[in-house]
Amino acid sequence: VRRVRPFGVDVSSGVEKAPGLKDPEKVREFIKAVASAIPP
Repeated sequence: VRRVRPFGVDVSSGVEKAPGLKDPEKVREFIKAVASAIPP
């Protein structure tokens, strides 16, 4: 993400507990990881 700086990233199934059911903790962890990879 830091190197290519995409406009968007599809992580739909990567943050699921089960098919179609998002895991709020996985979503939070993903957002934190992306936020720390992008300079202010």
